[in-house]
Amino acid sequence: MDKNKIILIVVALVIVAALAVYLFVFKGAQNPYGSSYAQATPTPVATPSPTVAGKITCSDMPCIGNSFLACVPAELKFTPTDATSTITISVLGTENGKCHYKMDVDGHGTNCFFAQGNLNEKVLNQMFGNEKGQDQIISESCTAF
Repeated sequence: MDKNKIILIVVALVIVAALAVYLFVFKGAQNPYGSSYAQATPTPVATPSPTVAGKITCSDMPCIGNSFLACVPAELKFTPTDATSTITISVLGTENGKCHYKMDVDGHGTNCFFAQGNLNEKVLNQMFGNEKGQDQIISESCTAF
């Protein structure tokens, strides 16, 4: 992987982490993903818009978070304030018994296949930069593209 791709991936992860910090610091200390994360098999609770083939188009982080935990096909696209790159977070559903998750920043990012037993709030929070300690699961499940 060339140096520009690595820099772009690092910048994308910093943007996602900054967004997460913004949500926690400026929007209050409450969990931005909602209380439904405590459920064993959460379902999307935000106001999603159904799209082709049952994929949900999310408009907020709680929607994509719940979709991740339930491994329900969903997509969230956003451009952070003062940025030109569009970030696309996708849950593509179950493939070969694993949940396929993808984060794309203008054609570069991570592609992950999580074992169903690893879909939990700690992994989700670390994916968004709010948790530590799940490095092994993420490194075993994700590859950069």
